[in-house]
Amino acid sequence: MDKNSKKWRLQLLGSSPWLLGAACILLLLVIAFFAVSNYTREKQLIKTAIEQKGLTLVRFINSAVRDSVRSKLMDPAYEKWEIHMQTALELAAEQPGVDSIVLADKNGNIVVAAGEKNSARTTVDPEELELIRLVSATQEPRWRTQIIQQSETGEKKALLASAYAIPGFPGGTKNIGHRGMGAGRFRFSQHFSAFQEDFEKLNTLAPVYLVQLDLSQFTAPLNRQLIQIILELAAIALVGLGGTLSFFTLRGLKGSEKKLDKMRTFNEIVVSSLPVGLIATDENGLIQVCNGAAANIIQLDPHKCIGKKSQECLPTALYQLLGQKNDGGNERQEIFLDPDSEKGRKTLDVTVVTVSATSAIPAGEVMLLRDLTLVKQLEAELQRSERLAVIGKMAAGVAHELRNPLSSIKGLALLLKGKLEKESSDTMAVNTLVSEVERLNRSIGELLDYAKPGNLLREPCAIDGVIEKTLSLIEPDITSLGIMVEKDFSPDIPLVVVDQDKISQVLLNIFLNSLQAMEDNSMERLLKIYIRGAGNTVLVRITDNGSGISEEHLKRIFDPYFTTKSGGTGLGLALSLKIVEEHGGKLLISSVPGIQTEVQILLPSS
Repeated sequence: MDKNSKKWRLQLLGSSPWLLGAACILLLLVIAFFAVSNYTREKQLIKTAIEQKGLTLVRFINSAVRDSVRSKLMDPAYEKWEIHMQTALELAAEQPGVDSIVLADKNGNIVVAAGEKNSARTTVDPEELELIRLVSATQEPRWRTQIIQQSETGEKKALLASAYAIPGFPGGTKNIGHRGMGAGRFRFSQHFSAFQEDFEKLNTLAPVYLVQLDLSQFTAPLNRQLIQIILELAAIALVGLGGTLSFFTLRGLKGSEKKLDKMRTFNEIVVSSLPVGLIATDENGLIQVCNGAAANIIQLDPHKCIGKKSQECLPTALYQLLGQKNDGGNERQEIFLDPDSEKGRKTLDVTVVTVSATSAIPAGEVMLLRDLTLVKQLEAELQRSERLAVIGKMAAGVAHELRNPLSSIKGLALLLKGKLEKESSDTMAVNTLVSEVERLNRSIGELLDYAKPGNLLREPCAIDGVIEKTLSLIEPDITSLGIMVEKDFSPDIPLVVVDQDKISQVLLNIFLNSLQAMEDNSMERLLKIYIRGAGNTVLVRITDNGSGISEEHLKRIFDPYFTTKSGGTGLGLALSLKIVEEHGGKLLISSVPGIQTEVQILLPSS
C-alpha cells in the first residue's frame, strides 16, 4: 500500500501542470459564454420592462385626461385642456420610480410637465429632442426608449418617448359631440367651440410624451448577476492558479528540503561561531541551544545541558531572568565565581528576548551573554589612572606650596617653645601646633607616595614569612583586643617576587582595618589568614568577623580620600591597591555587613 501511494505521488509530480491549466481555461470559457448570454437576455428583459412601465403610464394619463374632460362637459366654468393634462401628469409622476413626465411638441417646446426636473425649464434637452423627432418620423411603433446620463449628477436614467393620442371623442376634433359616450350633451354644451379649438390646436402641435424613469430599479438584478458572474470567473481562475502553483510546489518540495537542510547546518555553524553567548529555551523552559561562547562564559558543558531545565544548569542569577516579560529589554547582572578562582568576579551583559508563536503564546526565550569583565576592568583602571594623574599634579603643587611654609612654621614654633616655660599653657599650645604640622607633613607624604610612580625592589620571598613579620608589628594590639588569629598556610606555597616593604605595608593596612572593624564586636573576635598556591598565582585571603562594609561604601573603598573613620586619610586602601597592581596582582574585597569582611590578594608566583 505504501509503495502504491509513493508511485502515485511520483506520477502526479511527473505530470504536466499545464493539463490542469488547460482544463480550467476551458471551464472558464464555458462559464463566460453562458454568462454573456444571460447578461444579454437580462438587458433585453430590462428594456421590455421599461417600455411596459412607460406605456402603462402613458395609457393612464390618456385615460385620466379623457375622463376629466368628460366630467367637466356641462360645468358652467370652462377649464382649458392643459389643466386636465397637468393634473393627470402630476398623478402619474407621483408613482414610484418616475422622475418626470413631459408633454412637448415636435419642436421640443414643453407644453405641460410634472416632476422635479421640469419645474423651471421650457424646452427639452438635445437628447430628448432627438428622440421626439424619431417618434414623430415613424408610424410604427409610436414609441422609443433610450438610456441617458444626467449632466448634473452623472446618474443614468431610462427615457421613453411616445406619441400623444388625442382623446377618443366620436368624430375626432371636427365632429366632437356627434357620437359616442356623452356626445349628446356635449353638443349642447356652451363650451363646445372652445373645446373644439383646443383639440384642433393640440392636433397641430403633434405632442410627444417624455417619461423619465429611475434606472436603478431595473438594473439592480442585472448588477447582482454581473457580480455573481465576476465572482464565479474569479473563483475558477483562482482554482486554476492554485492548482498550478500546487504542482510547482510539489515538484520543488525535494529541492526545498535540501535547501532547508543546508540552511539548518549553516545556522548551527553561525550560532556555534558567535563571539556572543547564546542560550535558547522552548516554551517548557528546556534548553535547546547553548553555543560554545556561552559555555565558556558560565563554565558548563553544552552537550550535558541540552534538553534540561535552565535551573538545573545555569547559575541562579541567570535562570531567574528567564520566564519574565522583558519585551526584548536588556538587564545587566553581575556573577561571582568561586572565591578560589583565579578569574575572580565576572560582569555579564544579559539580554533575554521572548520569541512568540502568537501574540499570546510564547514559543520560547533566547538569552544573549556578553562578558564585560575585561571592559569593566579597563574602565576602572582608566578612571584610576585619570584620578592618579590629577592627584599627581595636585601633589606636586601641594609639596611645593605647603612643605616650605610648614617647615618655617615648625621651626618658628620650636624656637618659640624654647623661650617659654615648660609647664605653661603657651607651651602646650606650641606643642599642639608642632604635632599638627607634623601630621600635615605625613599626609602630604602619603599623597606623594600615592601619586608618584612606584620604584619596586623585587626579590623572591615566602609570602607566609612576610605575613608573620607584619603580624609581629601589631601583636600588642591583637593581644589587647583579645583577637584569635587562625592560620591556614599550605605547605607547598611557591615563592613570590615582590617588594617586601611594599607588600608588608599593604598587609599592615589590611590587618589594621580588620582590628578596627572588630573593636565593637562583643562576641569572639576571629582573624583568619588563608594562603594557597594556584598555578602561577598565590592567593592570600584574610577574613574577619567585624562590623563589615555596606554595599554603598564597598563600591568606593578604593577611591582616594574616601574614609568612614574620623581620623583616617582615605589613602590606605587606595595606596594598597596601587601597590598590588604594580606587582601585577589583584586586590579584591567582599563583605556581608554585620557578619564578615573578606580580602583577597592575588600575587604572581616566581
